[in-house]
Amino acid sequence: MFCTRNISHLQSRITVVLGRLLCILCVLSFFVMQIAYASNTDQNKKCSTVFVTKKEDIKFNGKAKYGDLKDIMNRGVLVVCAKKDEARSTNVSFSQIKLGENNYVGKDVDLAQNIAIALGVDLEYRMIYGTHDDVIDAVARGKGDVGIADLSFTNERGRKVLFTSPYIESKKTVLVNKIILQQDEDASLQSLLNTESVLIGVKENTSQELFAQTLFPRAKLVKEKNWNKETILQLLNCEIMAVFGDEISIKNIIKQNKEIGMKFIPIHIKNEIDRISAIVNVNSISLLMWLNNFFRNTGQLASVDALFERYGEFVPKCKASTV
Repeated sequence: MFCTRNISHLQSRITVVLGRLLCILCVLSFFVMQIAYASNTDQNKKCSTVFVTKKEDIKFNGKAKYGDLKDIMNRGVLVVCAKKDEARSTNVSFSQIKLGENNYVGKDVDLAQNIAIALGVDLEYRMIYGTHDDVIDAVARGKGDVGIADLSFTNERGRKVLFTSPYIESKKTVLVNKIILQQDEDASLQSLLNTESVLIGVKENTSQELFAQTLFPRAKLVKEKNWNKETILQLLNCEIMAVFGDEISIKNIIKQNKEIGMKFIPIHIKNEIDRISAIVNVNSISLLMWLNNFFRNTGQLASVDALFERYGEFVPKCKASTV
């Protein structure tokens, strides 16, 4: 009996000591990452970045192994899968904005460069995928280390790849024609928009399309490839009475045309947050853990206001008007 109690007591003390050691290691890893990141940032304010816009320009062939931290370090290059370049007038999400030849800015570009800087490697940013789902499929097939393409989690996507902690949180927002709101001031937004007579604009092949279908199943969705001049005209001419998207895109639509701000009002969907994350292959557990720690320890989660302060000047105004 005495021996049993001593063994049990010893086991308890060992557990406590191991727990404390684990806490100490976590704290040390935090400071090591902060010091390493600060050091890399001071020494290399910009990593060497290659923007790949054509498949034939890919540096590493299909035999390369992606998604493993050790392989990234040995290779000396972080390979990021991203969407194809979009015209500045249609890029309202600040993902990647072309300023000139091999010169891009944007929240996704900057995030990729920050990750590469923290790892102490160069960056190959592959803008060769047509849709968000193409980026997801590429990472799932092991065609790159990380996918960064303004991606939101859905159950279907979560079965193919692993999502990191979010680096942007944006409210799901509807840009609504004031005429609809005046029909019944006491009615809820759901009851006003969830009818067969209402046309709601969404970007096709995005998570926003799925969210809109879920929130307004009876409304007719008008699917657009990009928010462009024609989208603005459809809004101003009351061909579509609302647009569903994230807070960033909706704010940019209003910014591009003053008439939109006079005829439409943005309404945030209560308790609905669009969390934007990076993705990795399902086998890249160590890389996922590193990225999550990096996001948390270096404050990568950006506010919508901060994004507009950083990138707002790069999105031109659209001069579309009613016809």
